[in-house]
Amino acid sequence: MYGLFKQANMGDNTASSPWLPGEAKMKWAAWEACKGKTKEEAMTEYIAELERQKVRACPPASLPARPRPALPRARAPHPAPPSPPAVGTVLAPLVVRALWLCSRGVLQAEYA
Repeated sequence: MYGLFKQANMGDNTASSPWLPGEAKMKWAAWEACKGKTKEEAMTEYIAELERQKVRACPPASLPARPRPALPRARAPHPAPPSPPAVGTVLAPLVVRALWLCSRGVLQAEYA
């Protein structure tokens, strides 16, 4: 398609061949293959090729559609980690125990 596009817009290829293989050389070869065609011929062939590719990419509704692969199922989100217990629920029993021990004389008040 590249060669037909260049031929329709610029005419025959007059550039020398790129010396390194790659994209530039492939583009040059595609344009060179269209050498000698008129702009009208190149345009007509370009449009015909475009239509062929459109039919391949987006078939008409009358043709059976190709089955599409199923999308992966979404995973359930991970549950949030449990929150730590409140400070009062951990320390309150210790404070109550320390006060009880102080009242019995087991702990001295300065350590309570």
